[in-house]
Amino acid sequence: MHVHLSEARLLEKTREAAEYELLNPNQTKNRNAGLKLFVFEEGGQIKFPADGMERSYYLLNGRGSFSLEKTTGASRTVIDSDTAIWVPAMKAHRIINSGEGPFRLLLAHCMGDANGGRSGSVTLSQARITEMVGFISRSIWSPDTLRSLGASKTVGVDLETLTPRSTLGSHEHEEEILYMLRGRGYVLVESKRYTVRPGSMVYTGPHLRHSVHNTENDNFQYLVFEFLP
Repeated sequence: MHVHLSEARLLEKTREAAEYELLNPNQTKNRNAGLKLFVFEEGGQIKFPADGMERSYYLLNGRGSFSLEKTTGASRTVIDSDTAIWVPAMKAHRIINSGEGPFRLLLAHCMGDANGGRSGSVTLSQARITEMVGFISRSIWSPDTLRSLGASKTVGVDLETLTPRSTLGSHEHEEEILYMLRGRGYVLVESKRYTVRPGSMVYTGPHLRHSVHNTENDNFQYLVFEFLP
């Protein structure tokens, strides 16, 4: 499945923020994983409830704060562009645009086992880097780290880069969402070819062979979210 941000469904727009849906869980094989984009107005904020949903955020641009709601107050973490946040199930939290300019936040989510856990944040500069010919992967949240934080369905979040005219060969996962950040190219899923550009989302179902192709003389960069069924 493929969709571009310009085609995303606007779920809600208030004075605080606009919420766009790029992937509804009902559109996926396991009817669980989804992807949204939030655009916060200046000073805007949203409170997310304590429910059974695992949430993985990536701040595309902006400056703000993340607050984990507690009965005795809130612990606040400052977040800037290229900051990732992980929140397990049953943790109420609030995200605020407290900086200058736009605040765009990507959210990959799924229903998990509500066994508790702890939240965490990491900047892109802290991510572990793996390099191969024509390909660079930054592991934002590794499977081991996610398990230690309480994840039950989310198994990985990576920022991947293809150098000019390079290809990431055919491979498969349980379930995967790709969100394109930079460059142009295409994603081949089985026999279907999806042309992509910044703002494109591609969903690959469980164990569907797929490859990623950079067709330009510039780097091609995208976020990857992986889930268990």
